[in-house]
Amino acid sequence: MSASPPPSEFSAGARTDYQRKVLAAWEDTGRNNSAAARILGIHRSTLRTIIARIKQRAREAQAKGLEQEAWDDKDKNGGASGTAKAKVGFEQAAGKGDVKFSYDGPLDRPMPIEELLEINGVSLETLQIEKVKVSAWGVTAKIKEYQETTGRDGQPWTVPTKQYLQAAKNYGIQVWLKDRETDPGAAFDAAVDRLVDKIRECPPPPKWNAQVMTGAFIAEAEKRMLEISITDLHVGKLARSNITGLHDWDSKIASSACLQAARYLLEWGAIRGFGQIVLPVGNDFFHTDTVRQNTTDGDHTLHTDVLWQDEFDIGCDVAIDLLDLCRQYAPVYAPWVPGNHDKQRSKAMTRVLHERYRNDDTVEVDNGSDKFKAYRWGTNLLGYCHGKDEPFQKLPLEMSTRWPKDFAECRWKEWHVGHGHRMKNCGLVVDGFEDQSLRVRMLPSLCASDEWHSDNCYHNLRSAEAYVWHQETAYDGHKPFNLDFVQ
Repeated sequence: MSASPPPSEFSAGARTDYQRKVLAAWEDTGRNNSAAARILGIHRSTLRTIIARIKQRAREAQAKGLEQEAWDDKDKNGGASGTAKAKVGFEQAAGKGDVKFSYDGPLDRPMPIEELLEINGVSLETLQIEKVKVSAWGVTAKIKEYQETTGRDGQPWTVPTKQYLQAAKNYGIQVWLKDRETDPGAAFDAAVDRLVDKIRECPPPPKWNAQVMTGAFIAEAEKRMLEISITDLHVGKLARSNITGLHDWDSKIASSACLQAARYLLEWGAIRGFGQIVLPVGNDFFHTDTVRQNTTDGDHTLHTDVLWQDEFDIGCDVAIDLLDLCRQYAPVYAPWVPGNHDKQRSKAMTRVLHERYRNDDTVEVDNGSDKFKAYRWGTNLLGYCHGKDEPFQKLPLEMSTRWPKDFAECRWKEWHVGHGHRMKNCGLVVDGFEDQSLRVRMLPSLCASDEWHSDNCYHNLRSAEAYVWHQETAYDGHKPFNLDFVQ
């Protein structure tokens, strides 16, 4: 015969057969709420409520027992007691005067926060406690005791036998919860690392095989560099012509327009011949930067045509296709230029590109965190930044400060910026600002105006540009790709 299980410490709180059955099932399963609920055929929340009620009654019974012990100790010592007393008056029904009651012993304690959270099914795995407020107040309760007997009809009957006052203290607990904080940098690095592991499992890109270039200037090809500027692509941006009155724009259109412009500009450059390609990436390549579809520092949700996960995947696919296309013509240098829309997302994309072409000598992805980048080609020094927060008038001094040796040795110096989506009429030249033999060009964008830009009269001629730079004779011309005239 198996031994009976030991009585539960909460047995005093189970006052009905059903409560005792629930308590027994809970104890038999090692106080596992889910297992006990399955045995009883009830929901977990129902079981938690019943167990919480049993626990509360058990504590009340325990407090009452301590009170009785204090009364016994008081009688033994002739009424003396070393604990504080709370005295209340009570008028008996018989009207024989006041009866003094005192409460000795510890007052009831507030419910532990862990127990409170457990009863309400709150897990601290995803949440954390922000603050706790505990309040307490004294109360006097009228207690009635009953005795079970049998009525005249033979049915069980409960009759009152005793009543008295009990002083106690009530507690109120308020708990404020918030999402458990995680280190944004650590979460970002972990996500990128998982993506990098997947990339390393992919097959390597096809072996580089430069296209045959023909033209009158092919003999000078190795001295020329082709710069392809496709800025502010805004993958994920949503614009509809029936709302803006102009052009449609979404992820599919952005992907197609980007590759179409690259092919056109590469074929144009191949006629002149070149031995190097510079392809800046970033510059608001993505439209949003967060899971809430905000910009990096923005707090309002932008209109997008895809979920944030799909926006990132589509952008990475376009960037890889773009680099694979360029590397068929010449070695590629791809510096990352952070934008104001997508600093985190474009940084993650350049990490993907870096891993994709890690073992490819024809592609160099510069994903350094510096917002300013530069590339020297012979007597040309080209600087890159996004252009949102950088004053044009300070860029000449910025270039001389950051790259003093190259600045002194190069005769042709330019900054290429984005952000404005169009050529900027500033200073002495139409396409930028020129000061002390240094030119700042604001580059155009392929993307269309969305509802907000259209409502505020911000429009642009949708285009991308390619520039040719000669090692000795500097600027050698440029070619635009005008999207509105080729569709």
